[in-house]
Formats: sequence, C-alpha cells, structure tokens
Amino acid sequence: MAMDHASVDMRENGGQSQSVEYTPDGCRADVGKGQKIIPESGSIVLDTGDNRGVSIPEGEAVLSEAELGLIYRQTIAGGIVDHHYIDSAIRGRTPEGWQGKCTTQIVADHADDILNYIKANKVTTSVAHYDGDEDSVASSYLTQSLIQKGRLPIIAHDLAAFVNKVDYGRFEEKDPEKYGNSFAGVFGAIKAYLETARDNSLGKNVFGNAAMKDPSTNRLNGEGFAKMNEIKADCEKDVVKYTFELLNACEEAKKRNPSFDIITDMPLVEKNLSPELQVILNGVGDQKGGKEMVRDSFTEFAKDFENAQKITVKMRNQLTGEEAEFPMVISLEPKVSPLAFTNMAYRRTPPETIIAVYGGKDRKGGDMYDIGITPDSAKLIDLGALVVALNKAEKAKREMSSDTELQAKWSATPDRLGMSGPEQVLSKDPTVLVAGGSLIAASNTSLLTAEEFLNV
Repeated sequence: MAMDHASVDMRENGGQSQSVEYTPDGCRADVGKGQKIIPESGSIVLDTGDNRGVSIPEGEAVLSEAELGLIYRQTIAGGIVDHHYIDSAIRGRTPEGWQGKCTTQIVADHADDILNYIKANKVTTSVAHYDGDEDSVASSYLTQSLIQKGRLPIIAHDLAAFVNKVDYGRFEEKDPEKYGNSFAGVFGAIKAYLETARDNSLGKNVFGNAAMKDPSTNRLNGEGFAKMNEIKADCEKDVVKYTFELLNACEEAKKRNPSFDIITDMPLVEKNLSPELQVILNGVGDQKGGKEMVRDSFTEFAKDFENAQKITVKMRNQLTGEEAEFPMVISLEPKVSPLAFTNMAYRRTPPETIIAVYGGKDRKGGDMYDIGITPDSAKLIDLGALVVALNKAEKAKREMSSDTELQAKWSATPDRLGMSGPEQVLSKDPTVLVAGGSLIAASNTSLLTAEEFLNV
C-alpha cells in the first residue's frame, strides 16, 4: 500500500520548509547481480538477492492484484526487496494492463511495510548490487529516507514512476538533448564520467604497473587484485554519493515548485550542485564531462544501429500459438555497451523487435552480450530456447578451457538454479533469463566469441 500524503516529508517550521538531506553513508553497492544472499542483521537488500523464497500461487491462473500485492509484501518481509525473480515467476499470469514494478516502485508503493521491517530489524544499512543502475541507486535513496527520517521524500512517487519506465524499457526519448536533461541522462552522465576515471586509474595504477603483477605469469598479484578492487569499490561509492546529491537537489526543487519534473527540469538543479558534481557533469577545460559523454554515446549508437544486421525470424507467437515473423536487430561489438544498445534500440524499433548485441572484451562495461525485448513483448515472445542454446554453447567452451583461475572461480560461485531458462544447463554462473523473460544477460565469465554468439 502506498504511503499516504502525511507520510511524505513536508514538515514546516514557521512557514518555512526545512531542508532535508538524505546521506549515502548507510549504503553498500557490492553484491553481485542475482547473487543469492541472506540479509545480515541490521540490513535490507535491494534490487538483487535471489528472493526465490517468496510463495507464488501454483497453477496458471491469472493472479489478482491482491495476490500480487501479497507477493511483494513477502519479499519485503524476507528483507530482500527485488523484482527480478518475481517478474519471472508471475510472467503470463498478470491481469490485463498490469505493469511490473521495479525495486524503486516497490519501495514507494509499500513504504509502510518496509518501514515496519526497518524498525523491527533495527535496519541501518541498505545493500545493493555493484555496477549500480537507476533502480538500485534510486531504491537505495528511498530506503535510506525511510531509515533516516521514517518517511519518503516528496520526490518519491515521481522518481519511482520514472525509474519504473526506464527499468522496463518504456522511456522512449529519442532526442539526445532531452534525454540528457532527464534524470536517466544525468545519472548516466555521472556513471560515464566516474567509470571513465575508474578505467583510466586501473590502466595506470594496476594493469600498467609492473609492481602489481607476478613477473613469471604477468598476471595480477595479491596487491594488484587488492588495488583493482579498491578502485572499483571507490567508483561504486562515488556513483551512489553523487546520485544522492543530485536527488537531494531534486527534492529541494520539488519543495520550492510542486510542478518540478525529473524528466524535463533537471537543468534547473545544476546550479545548486557541488563544484565537484558540476565538473563531473560538464567537465573542465579540455576534459569532457559526463553529459558530453552521454551525447557521444547517442551519436555512436546511431552509427552502430545503422550498421547492425536487420533480419526477420520465425517464432511461435505465445498469444496465438501460431508461427509468426518477428524483426531482429543484431549488433556485433558496438561502441556502446550491449545493455545501452538494447535500451536505445527499443526507441527506434517496433515493440516486438528482438535486440541481440555482442559487446566483446573491448566493450564499455556491462555484459559480454545481451539479448532483449521490451517487457510487454515477453507475452508474445519466449526467449527460453535461445538462452538454453547459449548456455549449451558456454558449457561446451568451459569443457575445453584449461584456465585454472576460471575453474576455481566457477567452483567458488554459488548455484543459480532456475535462472538459465526452461532447461538447467549451467548452475555455476549461467547466462540468465531475467526481467520477466525480457532479457538474456551473458554469464560473468562468458567464453563465446562474436562468431559463436552469431552462430547460436
């Protein structure tokens, strides 16, 4: 149940609204995506955690909104507020017109339940996944507002509605300037700048530093791994830190002007940001800022999209049961990351298009490959056979691998059962089918080449 108006932070003192700032001090962003974890004492897990302990009514009957609400309340009661497993489990069983809820939307709609969990379990820490996205960081912001002040910020429901659109591929702004001025664009700018700085630091201080390598193998030594992890962790903390600063500025703007819109009005808050964050967004001197990097990504995507293969594939239409033709876009080693390519491609293609992207080892972050459809198209298209085929190809490559480091990594990886489609091919770090059946994401240790990906 969404919190009522009185639960939102609108305190007044002598006719003047008090400034409220939510801090990221209690945030962690160091858990793997989809990693199975048990919440530690005093913590709550967001946007990851493998919450398959929730109880989904058996059968194939359409679930009522009351039953769906109970499922979300169950995940909260378990201390893991995540939508990924739920989306997969309720796929095809939701009422007509139902739209899935990302983690930020769950926090906004069920804030009372989360606040009760926080109080009962003395929660001070919110835990999210590394390589944070809008959903993981925005849900951390709302959860920290409940931890720190016992209420949601005024911006909460606007933020949740927008992040829900982004997370489910429904934000379709094609104009790079307008996109860059939205919360998604500014968040992307923060990430682009900080991750570029991270990669430059890794190149100079770790991979380009002989002291960080074993001279006999040229692989990182213990000090090298420690330094690499330190640099990566610092980047994750900074993404959260500066996004919290941005959202605090949005909160103040919303207080001053109730019509403030996080889709169009982000430039209005820039003058109130710290000098450090202004440099991150706009650069200084010859150094590019994140906003320019985001615009460059749009330009690079346009070229990659033009060069991508556009074909038609025959698949069974799940609604009619008959074979039908669906458009597919295939891009091999684009300049932007695979997930960024799929998200931008949704805005240029019919909604039932399959977007298949192989990023390769030189990709700009993210998965080795991603194959996506819009969440609404998951009712039409079943990607199950494709994810099984990819896992079979990955398994064949693993059986030929003599890399002892990878073998040890797979042995130490927790099982991820039921995440690789209708047939469990790999349990250790499989290529997974997530987001309610709308996204295939490569295993973290994918071995497929571009040609092998294309063959599958």
